[in-house]
Amino acid sequence: MRNCGMQDVLTVGKLIADIAVSDPSNLGYARSVFTRLDYPPNIFMWNSMIRGYAHSSKPEEAILLYREMLEKGFSPNNYTYPFVFRACTQLMDLNLGLGIHGSVIRRGFEDCDVFIQTSLVNFYASCGSIDIARLLFDRCPERDVTSWNALIKGYVRCNHYMGAISVFRMMQDRADCRADEITLLGVVLACTQLGALAMGRWVHAYIDKHLMKMSINMGTALVDMYARCGSIDAAMNLFKGMAERDVRTWSVMIGGLAVHGLGNEALDLFRKMEGDGIPPDSVTFTSALCACSHAGMVTEGLLILDEMSKVYNVEPTIEHYGCVVDLLGRAGHLEDALAFIKRIPFKPDVVLWGSLLVACRAHKNVQMGEMVAKEMLKLDPHHCGALVLLSNVYASTGKWAQVEEVRSFMKDQRIRKQPGSSLMELNGDVHEFIAGDRFHPQISQIHMMLGEITRLLSLEGHLPATRGIALDIDEEEKEQALSQHSEKLAVAFGLINTKQGTVLRIVKNLRVCEDCHSTMKLISKVFNRLIIIRDRSRFHHFEDGSCSCRDYWVQSLFFHGIEASSDGDGLLYIDYYKESCPLAEEIVRLQVEIAALKEPRMAASLLRLHFHDCFVLGCDGSILLDSYGDIVSEKQAVPNLNSVRGFEVIDKIKAILEEACPCTVSCADIVALAARDGVEVRGGPRWEVALGRKDSLKASLNGANQFIPAPNSSLETLISSFQVQGLDFWDLVALSGSHTIGKSRCTSFRQRIYDPMEDEYDYHKRYKIFNGMLRSICPRSGRDNALAPLDFMTPARFDNKYYLNLLEGKGLLQSDNVLITQDHEGHIAKQVWAYASDQRLFFRAFVKSMIKMGSINVLTGDQGEIRRNCRFLNSATPSK
Repeated sequence: MRNCGMQDVLTVGKLIADIAVSDPSNLGYARSVFTRLDYPPNIFMWNSMIRGYAHSSKPEEAILLYREMLEKGFSPNNYTYPFVFRACTQLMDLNLGLGIHGSVIRRGFEDCDVFIQTSLVNFYASCGSIDIARLLFDRCPERDVTSWNALIKGYVRCNHYMGAISVFRMMQDRADCRADEITLLGVVLACTQLGALAMGRWVHAYIDKHLMKMSINMGTALVDMYARCGSIDAAMNLFKGMAERDVRTWSVMIGGLAVHGLGNEALDLFRKMEGDGIPPDSVTFTSALCACSHAGMVTEGLLILDEMSKVYNVEPTIEHYGCVVDLLGRAGHLEDALAFIKRIPFKPDVVLWGSLLVACRAHKNVQMGEMVAKEMLKLDPHHCGALVLLSNVYASTGKWAQVEEVRSFMKDQRIRKQPGSSLMELNGDVHEFIAGDRFHPQISQIHMMLGEITRLLSLEGHLPATRGIALDIDEEEKEQALSQHSEKLAVAFGLINTKQGTVLRIVKNLRVCEDCHSTMKLISKVFNRLIIIRDRSRFHHFEDGSCSCRDYWVQSLFFHGIEASSDGDGLLYIDYYKESCPLAEEIVRLQVEIAALKEPRMAASLLRLHFHDCFVLGCDGSILLDSYGDIVSEKQAVPNLNSVRGFEVIDKIKAILEEACPCTVSCADIVALAARDGVEVRGGPRWEVALGRKDSLKASLNGANQFIPAPNSSLETLISSFQVQGLDFWDLVALSGSHTIGKSRCTSFRQRIYDPMEDEYDYHKRYKIFNGMLRSICPRSGRDNALAPLDFMTPARFDNKYYLNLLEGKGLLQSDNVLITQDHEGHIAKQVWAYASDQRLFFRAFVKSMIKMGSINVLTGDQGEIRRNCRFLNSATPSK
């Protein structure tokens, strides 16, 4: 410039182009050079300036420059229009783009330049006019990879994912065009949304076959695809194998574990991320909070929210607060969730209130549900979700007049509920089913299969959950409506068209309803299929009659009333003490937490206390009584002296409850709640305890010890002990895992340390280091009451390592090792292996067995009494 370079047109043009394109922050300088020329700029200079602004945060300046160029008599060329259409795309201004498209046609550029054609396709697709984009694409005489990418990305942007895959298949039929990373990223995203696992795997194989570099973007997209298509193991394997990972990769993997309900695994990965020096960002925290929500980990979720700003300097957004509201609501803490909403530093939006409204419906809190729905409708008077949920809240409690009022309003305002839709991939094609579908080519066969499913499920005792139907119609009509839900149509289609044992994968746009959830569990059992459904909220893996969500999100629906296996006609209920003693469960929980902090073994003792109580005469609190006449209670049984037993914890809880709610909460219910809370505080699953038990009027017969399998019991003895109580060997194996958080006295296993005798398996297989540790704790001549851990790895947690230890020779009791040495028709060893390798499977099996055990011969209604002191009958209670 100092040497009069401003007069050199080529030099100045290159200077303006370099400045304008290199960095948007330099556009001001480029503009000053451009406007100070003492001669008219040429078209190259105009294009450079338009290009710079088109790629900046001020695309409107590109349009103004384009118009200025026309006003000054300059004619755009084939390089001008791609930049102008880029600016139109940034502005999402369809009318503006239509006008410029007219200019392209008038100047004869539409059919002669591949760059202009590609920019037109990209513009229309980005603005939602995918049909026009496809028409222009089909007219293109030449198509390079950029043209194909523009159309594929356009379909993805418009949520036409099947269209994107269809175009990609067309592209593969062309020998003159090879997919690049941008192509594959678009296709993988489409597969992710459709749940098209087979196509996603094909893309992964395509990358390997053509030796394409696995970039961070591509690897992250594939991890997300596998996770959201239901193959979480494949996602984790790919994640671990990636050479490079950024914060997005970690966040995607944590989010994938979250939607599969793997809360502990997600938080473990979150902590490992810190260890690898990757600071979490806002998205990572959203994933971690979602993990807590789906797994019911309230304490952990609140801790993460607290750490965000204090430890990581990441300010929580309204999205993070929404996750916490969802967390509290799912766990049934509705009042806490409402108070939390009122405390946050943001004005609550529709999504935030919506999370609480969903919880109100699940927990049948009509009063709060009405209030929340009204808050949503203040923000958006025509919000379909708020109106539908409000209608469902009314319907769940039989308020049909209010249901009709809401539905009439929706009809008058022409507000329509989004129809249920389910997708299933079969042989590379994605099939879509709409609720009440009548137009699928195989609809006749599908209805026949649905009839057969209904017949087989009725033999299993299944009754449709018609209370979820928000219409005041008769039961037969409700059952018919339920049978037409889209996921049921998809499953029937899958059963017809796949081989036995094939996994059925379904993607649903709405949340799975109660009836479909229970139906899918039974279908998985009756037809011996693994069914994986991704609904709007999370994944559900249905297998052998259970769901991976452990029925967490529907527990308040499923366990609304549990029939007690007693001689009376009583029922056990969730929220039994909601009116009579609303703080009962919170009081029990707090005292168990305090006791477990003081003595970690207490959690295991409380669990066994419930186990023993139910196995004596029934879950009736009989083992808590002091000796009564000639009958000796569990509390007085000699074999249990000098060990951590938990009676004092129950006594303390009872005393507190008597002050708060005199003669209201039974000792039997306290034991059941304390057992559940003991498991949870030591890292295990939480389940809803149905309550309403009464206390026994007599102590257990000669102590519980004779009814509990001895440490050296054979498998036959174990099974028969369970069968007497109405449990099976599946329950035996699952409940055996309760040992994992406890310790036992040396007298129970000293012989197995020093004198293996005939147990050759135990002698040769026992883990040597573990055996040495046991001998140091329990010398041959030491105290019988010395305590040693029953689980070598995790004596203070509740998990599935108990079963892993059995397989590795670390079992202590004879009754432990017989689970794998004395198999029962090949089933028990299979379950031990399964529980060792899959914590989710163990947790849900354990919960199922605990719920089943908790209803053994309970006293309800007019039977038994509510004791004022768990140690004495009311007639014998000492005066205070």
